[in-house]
Amino acid sequence: MLMPFIYGDFVVIFSCVNKHRYVRDGCVTTKSDVYSFGVVLMELITGQQALSRDASPGNDQHSEHRSLVDYMLSVLNDTQNPMVKLLECLDPNLIQYHEDSVFQMALLSKDCVDDNWKRRPDMSNVVIRLSSILNSSHHFNS
Repeated sequence: MLMPFIYGDFVVIFSCVNKHRYVRDGCVTTKSDVYSFGVVLMELITGQQALSRDASPGNDQHSEHRSLVDYMLSVLNDTQNPMVKLLECLDPNLIQYHEDSVFQMALLSKDCVDDNWKRRPDMSNVVIRLSSILNSSHHFNS
């Protein structure tokens, strides 16, 4: 079952993810924390880092940064079938989970990383949504 948890890389994620937000917006707020939490959820779902370097084929000297947020947003904004695309990018270490719960967590992460900070949920709403996802998964497992 997919359960949210915090692990040792959290501080590194926060500094990588929010640095450009701070520079652009000029301040850190509770909505910045919500953004960071959304990125952590994306990392938990996919098993990938928030920022990674993709080496060009045949050339290890040149690489470009790849944003997990951009990747996940493209998956979740797929108009044909976002669930199929999401299942393709799940962390292979997740061996027991309910597909709808994973999808709901992915949608929550999408809301958390909204470019417009006013549309991001408050952390209290995030907790309520996570509790609802957890309760739904218990219902499906019984």
